[in-house]
Amino acid sequence: MTDGGSLELPRRYEELKYLLIRTPTYGDKVRLERKGEYFDEISEKFYDIIPEEERLIIDCLQAKLDVHFSDDVNFGEGILNDYFDQVRRKKNFQINDLILIDLYFACLASAKSFVGIYSLDLYDELMECLLNQENLSLETSLILNNVLLNNVDLVLRFHRESFMKRIIIKSDTIMTSVHDFQRRPVLSLVEWKYYLQFKKDFLAVQKSYSNAILFANLIGDTYLENKLKEEWELDTTT
Repeated sequence: MTDGGSLELPRRYEELKYLLIRTPTYGDKVRLERKGEYFDEISEKFYDIIPEEERLIIDCLQAKLDVHFSDDVNFGEGILNDYFDQVRRKKNFQINDLILIDLYFACLASAKSFVGIYSLDLYDELMECLLNQENLSLETSLILNNVLLNNVDLVLRFHRESFMKRIIIKSDTIMTSVHDFQRRPVLSLVEWKYYLQFKKDFLAVQKSYSNAILFANLIGDTYLENKLKEEWELDTTT
């Protein structure tokens, strides 16, 4: 899989793809509906005229949402069966590869057993490779950051403390280097989960929670701020 950038793509399509890739929904119905409208516009106006590599990006993004909300890996396994083997053998990932890996993680989260492509050995290899990515373009770095932060639940589920710590370092490095802090509230959430689950350091947990709320407030995301408060209640009262 490549970045497929040799053809001039319609500007509106590029805008829609950017919004689909870079806009987190956090389960917000309004944002999900908006994403649905973006997919519909791409399907109606652009899907038949864009290159195969671009269609694959859109297919992966749509399949990831379908897998997540249905908890059914069948929505993503067709794509994984066709493309995942070549991606998993790579050492250096491009944008398309990262989007496919994000779909893979969504399927892994819904898998009924950890065998075949869902084996934990393969998961560990893939995470190791993701965390070792260096010298990426700005856009590729931001997508890598999204993939790492999107899938922290798996790290917690599989008790991979070292991965958790490295995700925090990697994400902070990426956001600082490209001066993009939209995901900083989520990174602070990851930090509080790390200190809570692996270090039992409640002072650090509280500091990370305060930072998460502060950053959500700074970027003006009231919905995310409320979701963080809900998550905090779950973590501190159960």
